[in-house]
Amino acid sequence: MISKFKIQNSKFSNVWLFLLPIILPLYVVRFNIGPLPTTLLEVFVLVSFAVWLVFKLATRNSQPVAPDSGLQVTSYKLQVTSRWFWPIVAWLVATLIAVFIAPDKWAALGHWRAFMFEPILVFVMLGDLIPPAPLNKRGGLMFGIATICILLGLYSIFQYFTGWGIPSPWDVLPGRRATGIFGFPNGLSLFMAPFGIVCFIEWLRKIWDGEGLASRILFLSAAALAGVAEILAQSLGGLLALGIGLILALLINKHTRRVGLVMTILGVIVAGIVGYKILGTQLRSTDLNASLALNKRWSSMVRTVIWQESWQIVKAHPLMGTGLRSYQTAIIPFHKATWMEIFPHPHNIVLMLWIETGLLGLLAFVLLCATWVMAVKKNKNWIWLVPLVVILAHGMVDMPYFKNDLAMQFWILAALASLAI
Repeated sequence: MISKFKIQNSKFSNVWLFLLPIILPLYVVRFNIGPLPTTLLEVFVLVSFAVWLVFKLATRNSQPVAPDSGLQVTSYKLQVTSRWFWPIVAWLVATLIAVFIAPDKWAALGHWRAFMFEPILVFVMLGDLIPPAPLNKRGGLMFGIATICILLGLYSIFQYFTGWGIPSPWDVLPGRRATGIFGFPNGLSLFMAPFGIVCFIEWLRKIWDGEGLASRILFLSAAALAGVAEILAQSLGGLLALGIGLILALLINKHTRRVGLVMTILGVIVAGIVGYKILGTQLRSTDLNASLALNKRWSSMVRTVIWQESWQIVKAHPLMGTGLRSYQTAIIPFHKATWMEIFPHPHNIVLMLWIETGLLGLLAFVLLCATWVMAVKKNKNWIWLVPLVVILAHGMVDMPYFKNDLAMQFWILAALASLAI
């Protein structure tokens, strides 16, 4: 019976690891189970966790098939417990406090469940189901990441040239922006940048490890299509984050360091030219708000106003913040730029964390990032810092965590970084 469960668990692991990245965008499929609102992604995670727990309980008294694999699994579990346990506890507690101070506690609890609790369940399952071995032994998850990048990349190309499925106002030419299945361009951009850089990292590894041509083509295609999706979404923040990630990956890989240096120089030159062009426009005004009212298309400058107004919330609630899912209500007393709408978030991960989870939540998130860094340092595989840098770089101008798929993505990549030995 135990042997049968092990075989079933192995099959479950391989299929689940492949499906996990592919299912992430399906949070857009929303419905109610009784009075409880949920998504297809949440149902997938909770059912998966229940199945995984049944397997664990059924085999809890069994011995590892091989002593070496047992030692590896035991070592990894100790590593995760010692390195991630208290940062995760701090994160869950700090964000749960934010639920109780939120104006709409029921809605805040839904956010906590989807953005904090369920991604931790995924992280726990990944810690058990991914073997602590080189990444070439984790094909299921990596191929799943490549597959979703290819599918969304191809769909974004089709979308851009046909306009099909793009909601207003992003469907109109000129200026059309691909949205994927997310409903807005930045949703596509935020999702594709971290996974795109993972595919690029895997492509580099396969080249220097001399692996098969087919898998190299697959991961290069996935990385390239992620870049195409960024371009068609026309997200400057996403393009910059992806560009930073590509350069860092090239610099860290000793075989491509010279190429990385050349691209760094070119990147600095291009950034300087773009910056000079922006500053040379009519946006160089002594009255920022008046200038912005006439030039709303300059999203980078619109963000400046959003940040200024959001900072007023931080100053008014510096310790506890205003609670989860409270930003759009909390910003109302400070919203002076009435020519533009109130946005769902402040387009900055630091401000969002501080406002909605308080100083405790912000510090807990910093602790999570520090734990990621320490895991990479221990494993001496520095290239796995790059996905974190991409997330944080994009987070300077957008919100790469407070969204169902992005929260899950963060913890998937954290697990891969911890396991990259």
